[in-house]
Amino acid sequence: MQWAVYQRRVSDGPFYGGKAQLNVYAVPNIQSYQISSSSFWLSSGLDGPSKNFNAIQAGWQVNPALYHDYDVHFFIYWTADGYESTGCYDLLCKDFVVDNSAKLKPGYIITPVSEYNGPQYYFTLRIQKNLQTGDWWLYRDDGDDAGPLGYWPKSLFTTLTDNASTVVWGGFVDSSSKNDTGPPMGSGHFSSEGEGKAAYIKNIKGVDSVGDIYTVLKNMVTYYVDRQDCYSVSDFEGSTGSKGGDGYGYFLFGGPGCKN
Repeated sequence: MQWAVYQRRVSDGPFYGGKAQLNVYAVPNIQSYQISSSSFWLSSGLDGPSKNFNAIQAGWQVNPALYHDYDVHFFIYWTADGYESTGCYDLLCKDFVVDNSAKLKPGYIITPVSEYNGPQYYFTLRIQKNLQTGDWWLYRDDGDDAGPLGYWPKSLFTTLTDNASTVVWGGFVDSSSKNDTGPPMGSGHFSSEGEGKAAYIKNIKGVDSVGDIYTVLKNMVTYYVDRQDCYSVSDFEGSTGSKGGDGYGYFLFGGPGCKN
């Protein structure tokens, strides 16, 4: 698995939610044994045994082995023991509670998708802890389908019951083939090509301990790219100024994959 992400510093936590506008691309040249995704996730338990690692994740992915197609799907994931025996994609283990009003449900195909140097499309997701029940709610925050999508019950988790220790936004890829050199990520192009050619994540927000949503700024995040010959992230732009209305956090990411 390889990453190109920005994340909140653990020392700045705890965290009670996150938000992102995810630019949607039909990742080119994906093979049947590969996964490519844009998402964000909240986690806790990083500083202990792997079985203490808890995480919730939402975004889009191309995952032919799971969906039996090469379309872009809205997905969710969770684990409460470091991916050992708990958790699943979408609704495969029935633990995510879908809201009755939700028009977008885990596993649904997302259309339309962006075109390289052409029309750009996105959807906006927010994960936020309900301070009364302790459950982690997922929302869509744009368009006619805006509203609650459902929640992960507090009872699923161990270290994620009260808050998260970090929030991460970006791209990840994976492959079930040991000989694979690395799938394409985002639009399949490096962040240096700019918006409209490289995939973006923008309107990046956090949630504080009283449930207020705030803009994530450049000095609040660090980046991680494990194969810089294959993938990249742009500089993080963050401001409380007028771009995006009430402030914004923004970066580009992606790449063609690895050649060796």
